[in-house]
Amino acid sequence: MSSIRPSRAPKKPSVRPLRRSAPPARRSSRPPPSQSQVRSRPPRHRVLVVDDDADVRRLVMRVLSSLYDMAEAADGLAALVEIERRPPDLVICDVCLPMIDGLSAFERLQRSPALRRVPFVFITARDNPKDAARGIALGARYYIMKPFKMAELADKVSRVLARTAAKAAAGSDPARKVAS
Repeated sequence: MSSIRPSRAPKKPSVRPLRRSAPPARRSSRPPPSQSQVRSRPPRHRVLVVDDDADVRRLVMRVLSSLYDMAEAADGLAALVEIERRPPDLVICDVCLPMIDGLSAFERLQRSPALRRVPFVFITARDNPKDAARGIALGARYYIMKPFKMAELADKVSRVLARTAAKAAAGSDPARKVAS
């Protein structure tokens, strides 16, 4: 006679009960910062990136976001609205944009006493010397051709912001002065 062995039933998977409360928060051994310590941290510069190519905007923002507070706009009109709503410390702007091109947006800002000192760095694929000359004549700090190296852009952004901060500290930048 053959012996029949009973088959083994598969094990039931173990199910953990759901936690009903969050685990206790870990406490740092450091005391929380005092108000004077919080105030003494220098504010981060705010940079607005304006480009109709979402990939370029994301790349620039990803590289610079560790150093600066970032904002973005996809066209010239949205950029003007954002600049008027909350003026950035620097604008990185494409020249060829829908609605209003970058040079025209910059030209409009030059007419506003409160916003004319916002520095611009143009990035563009358009290899037109007239556009570059127009941008520089309007007061753009740099005119960078695409494709560009991110290290080059980051260096130029750093230079512009350092120069702007030095002027503001010296009191020679009327756009940064508080109206009395």
